[in-house]
Amino acid sequence: MSDEHRAQRRRPERVQTNRDRTTLALHLTLLVAVSAWFESLFVHQGLNLLDEGWIYYTAKQLYEGGTLYEDVFFVFPPAHALPAWIGYALDPPGLIVTRWIYAMLNVALCISLYLLGRCLMRPRYALIGALLLALNSASSHASHYLFAYRYVGFSVLALLAFHRNQRNGDTRWLAAAGALAGIGLCFRLTPTFAVSVAIGLGILASTRDWRVWVRDGGSYAAGLLTVSGPVIAWYAWTVGPSVLWSEVVQRPVEMTALQSLPVPDLFLPVWSDRAQIEAAFVALEFRIAIAVAAGYLAWVLWGWQRDLRAGHAYRNPLLLAVSVFAAVYLTRAFGRACSGHLTSAIPPILLLMGHLLGSFDQGARRWLPPRWASGIAVTAGIVLLAGWTVAQRSDQWIVGTLGGDRPIPETGGRVFRDAFMPHPVDLGVRWINRATKPGDVVLDLSASPMLHVLTGRRGPGLADIVMPGTFRDQAEEARFLERVIEDPPDFVLTPAEPFDGREERGFAQTAPQLTAWIEKNYEVRQRSWAFVGWGPRATKPSR
Repeated sequence: MSDEHRAQRRRPERVQTNRDRTTLALHLTLLVAVSAWFESLFVHQGLNLLDEGWIYYTAKQLYEGGTLYEDVFFVFPPAHALPAWIGYALDPPGLIVTRWIYAMLNVALCISLYLLGRCLMRPRYALIGALLLALNSASSHASHYLFAYRYVGFSVLALLAFHRNQRNGDTRWLAAAGALAGIGLCFRLTPTFAVSVAIGLGILASTRDWRVWVRDGGSYAAGLLTVSGPVIAWYAWTVGPSVLWSEVVQRPVEMTALQSLPVPDLFLPVWSDRAQIEAAFVALEFRIAIAVAAGYLAWVLWGWQRDLRAGHAYRNPLLLAVSVFAAVYLTRAFGRACSGHLTSAIPPILLLMGHLLGSFDQGARRWLPPRWASGIAVTAGIVLLAGWTVAQRSDQWIVGTLGGDRPIPETGGRVFRDAFMPHPVDLGVRWINRATKPGDVVLDLSASPMLHVLTGRRGPGLADIVMPGTFRDQAEEARFLERVIEDPPDFVLTPAEPFDGREERGFAQTAPQLTAWIEKNYEVRQRSWAFVGWGPRATKPSR
């Protein structure tokens, strides 16, 4: 064959490669622009006194010389506090820097999810899935529940490494997948657990040779332990193995159970009320996520069984791994079934929705011309993206009809809130500043640790974010009470309403010993719709 003929045969492949690179560049440019712009809308908006407050409070306590689990309580895996620790170091109290860190991690998640999608489907449908994520859940963004979508990006990168292993058989990629999962483990347990189950089943499905199972599983485990092992060892040596197990595993599980919320019921909203439409969609979104996860899990497990009966390995172990990951990780949304928890668990579900569109495109080509099939699928994707965005009120943030314009002075005017809605931060900070001076101790039973951060006041330490699950038994509460008695607070703040609006979750039920001591030694000084303020009685606080 002549050189000319060889060049002619190679030319279509080069054209295709150039086209793929151009598509990749265009898609990434669009995705980064949309995701980064959307994330930027929320960096200076809203103030969550609990969910956001405790990571800043943790950073504050650590920088002031606090000891883990003596002065700092809610630190699950230690890296969970790392963004706030960096933010506090660079610009105390660290609100804006930390939010930018989360925003960048969210953009990175959109990119990694898109790249994973390209391994499973045509790029256009991977882009739709990633854009669904990029414009997802404005209300959760505004409340800052996301915390980088609970650091699930490390798990997505682990799945990408697993895919590279499946393509070239190099076990070093499985070690890399394990290492990435190990990094994620230092931030959050649930995504690492889910991706480890997923990759483990992917390894089993990819071959029928048990020796390969041992080799590949060992490579993954080695990578995971190489990264997470030293952190776990340091953590156990610092606080003790029993504390490590109690605070990283047992307490979060028990707190979730004690603070559980049921999946919201379906209802028809008043169609002129956007807030009602959003609430109704959240209830529907739970069902959509369940249907997608269960459908894909059933499909891949059925396909695996079919291929086993045929005597060969499963043809698409990556799809199996992604489907298992999506289904296992989604379960974290149902302990406390609220919008914020669903938001953090839904990224792989959105990717599978893009895959579903691609599967329709492929299947419809049996009856329709390819252009028609693709046109219908892409149009459905655009409608889905638009509908998802509108249902979650993301469009109102995009056009600027939602979001606050009143600066919160305690943040240096760098965070804004709605001028027409009262916010408990105003009352809490004002009351604490009036009743105490720098260095005084404030006991906050309203589960609003952000108030400690904004006022610069210190809490008693140990378990001083009191809510259901803070005290696992009477002995833990008694230990905390002893600490409070040794250094009595100068001011006590309690909530006007019980936790979650449920009487059985109020602090009087979750901390009865502490409640009795406060009522004996303190008296109500002021009341509002948000808080009740208590000052010491004339006599010195006693047991």
